[in-house]
Amino acid sequence: GGDSFLIDAFRVAENLRASHPHAFDVLARIPATFIKDHARREQPVLMSYQRPHFSLSASGQVIGVFWSPPFEGPLRVRLSEMDAYYAAYRHLHAAIESAPAWR
Repeated sequence: GGDSFLIDAFRVAENLRASHPHAFDVLARIPATFIKDHARREQPVLMSYQRPHFSLSASGQVIGVFWSPPFEGPLRVRLSEMDAYYAAYRHLHAAIESAPAWR
């Protein structure tokens, strides 16, 4: 495996909402694809689901942050949304990389 570390992803999300509101909105609306492929196991399984990186309550509060680049699959969105998604994704990636971390 790789290094493990802990960040306050909810704070990262709220900071992104304040600094890049359009990016935040895109990542709360456009679903990413997450895949775990265990085809080589004795009992193979392929798990795939789609959800936005941010889950919001009815009042707009961040209640979930979903970030796992090693398990991301193909993006399944309209072509017209792709540029906005990847621009927002880069903002989130930079925010996560620069967040204080506990190792």
